[in-house]
Amino acid sequence: MPKPTSVRLVLLSAAPTAWDEAGRLIGQAALPATDGGTDSLHQRAKAFVQAFDGELDLVLCGPEDSTRASAALLAEAAGCKLRQLNELANVNLGLWEGSLREELEGRCPSTYKAWRDQPDRIRPPEGEAIGDAAARAMAVIRKALDKARTEQPVIGVVVRPLLWAALLSRLNEEPWGSYWTLADQAGEIRCLTRPIADLNPEAISASA
Repeated sequence: MPKPTSVRLVLLSAAPTAWDEAGRLIGQAALPATDGGTDSLHQRAKAFVQAFDGELDLVLCGPEDSTRASAALLAEAAGCKLRQLNELANVNLGLWEGSLREELEGRCPSTYKAWRDQPDRIRPPEGEAIGDAAARAMAVIRKALDKARTEQPVIGVVVRPLLWAALLSRLNEEPWGSYWTLADQAGEIRCLTRPIADLNPEAISASA
C-alpha cells in the first residue's frame, strides 16, 4: 500500500483547568480539568463524532492530566485507540508557569509585550518559544503517520490550548495575529485536511 500523502486532523484543545479559569498561564503543569469543563467537552465530543464524516483511526495526546482526560473522551466517543506522546506536551513556559498575565505585564512589560507580539518566536525565561513547541508537536504527529494504513488517515490530536492555537497557526489555518484569542479557547474542536508535507518541523526562535 502506498504511503498516505495527506492527513485529516481533528484538533481538540483540552478542557480547562482551575488555572485557566483563574487567568493563570499554564504550560506543562499536571492539573486536572474542571468538572464543568469535562462535562461540556464530553457532550461536544459525542456530538462531533456523531456528525463527523468518517471515523477516527487514532487519537494522540499530550501527557498533562487535563489533556489525557479530554483525549479519553474523544477516543471513547469515536471508538478508537488512544496513544499518549510526551512530545505533545504543552508549551514549556519556564519561569512564567502559573503567573497571572497582569503580573507578568507589570513585572517585565517589554519582554511580555514582545511575547504577545511575536508568540511564535519569543522564548520565556527557561522555557521554549511557542513556534518551537508547534514544530516539536508536528514532528511527532508526522512520525506517527508512518504507521498509517489508510490512504488518508484521520487522526485526533488533543493538546493544551496554547499548543492547539500554535498548531492552527503553523498549519496556516489561522494567522498568528489571532493566536491569543485562540489560546483562550479550551475544549474547542477543529477539523482540517493537509498534505503530510505541510507538517514541517522547522522553527526559528529568539530568547526573551
